[in-house]
Amino acid sequence: MLNKITIRQFVTSYQKQSDLKHRLKTIADSIRMNSKQAIVLMRQEEFEGGKKKLNQAEQELKNAQTIVRKEPSLSEEGFYLDSLEEFVEAKAYHAFFTNIPLKLPTFITIGAEQVIGGLCDFTGELVRKTLRMADTNHLKEIQSFVKITETILTELSRTSFSGKLREKYDDVERNFSKLERVAYELRMKDK
Repeated sequence: MLNKITIRQFVTSYQKQSDLKHRLKTIADSIRMNSKQAIVLMRQEEFEGGKKKLNQAEQELKNAQTIVRKEPSLSEEGFYLDSLEEFVEAKAYHAFFTNIPLKLPTFITIGAEQVIGGLCDFTGELVRKTLRMADTNHLKEIQSFVKITETILTELSRTSFSGKLREKYDDVERNFSKLERVAYELRMKDK
């Protein structure tokens, strides 16, 4: 039977989920913002400041996990998945430039799509850094950027992607080409 009490239960359930979604959106925005700020700081060689921002993002991931446990369907929201991808990109940047292994938090599930997307975006950061420092004094470092991008590209080429990941894979190919071109031009200039 449909009555006022039944309808009210659905409305209450919807309000609860909507409130959790709004809270998760706010947290996801903070994760994304802290991750982006970490990358900006690390671009400027401020790795300690970048690490602090990554720690703040990780704390927000813990807060997000609390909400996702209450309402698991929210873990599939695009804004949340995008924040995870941005976090992975920042973690990859930090790991590469500090020469430490990439470790993602174990208290939260980060899907393969977000990890792959973050790694793809990381190669774009390598291109930005290369273009800012492109001179023969940095050739060895730029060659390390070429090498890690080639490694990522080689591993990604083991499967077929579609949609957003296909676009990101294509970006990695373009990034690899740009990095190779800069490294080649610097080698020629050095001769």
